[in-house]
Amino acid sequence: MTALPDYVRLEQQPIAYVRFMDEIRPQPAMRFIRTVEELVQNGAKELHLAIKSPGGSHFLSMAMYQALRKLGIPITTYARNFVESAALIPFLAGDHRFAEPDSKFLIHPPTISHASEEQICLISEGCERDVVEKLLAHTSITRDKALELLSQQSFLSADQAKEFNIVHEVAPIVWPHDANVVNLFQEAV
Repeated sequence: MTALPDYVRLEQQPIAYVRFMDEIRPQPAMRFIRTVEELVQNGAKELHLAIKSPGGSHFLSMAMYQALRKLGIPITTYARNFVESAALIPFLAGDHRFAEPDSKFLIHPPTISHASEEQICLISEGCERDVVEKLLAHTSITRDKALELLSQQSFLSADQAKEFNIVHEVAPIVWPHDANVVNLFQEAV
């Protein structure tokens, strides 16, 4: 496994706390996956993950989701201000999901660039199918409602997200003051 940067201190702890506040791009996504895997290898039995992200790559968000689900430990996710676009996928990996009261969620049609029109159509259909499957698996949203939300740019407040069971509770994030939090973020987010 590739060594993590020095600033990521992954001490043995039964409950791991991680903040992911970045775009879902190759480097941040791979750093995230390595970090959560190493936390579990170092003894974490539970993961608390705060997400604040404008989204990014659908394919990398699916990789993050798969990595979280493969950990085999309870995961609690927290929406911090905004969980937009592709960031919704790893957020939904949480067994328990919370949102700060001012949090917003953005669901929109998949956008693909740098491909032919035919490739864009095929890729978009696959991305849409992935999002619908995750919404059906982890929320109370119906297939018709999921397709409706994906057909336009849909912003949901934390309370609206709770109505659809995207989040289970709307409340401020409260972690122990002495928690060893791993911060994975970009200054601009």
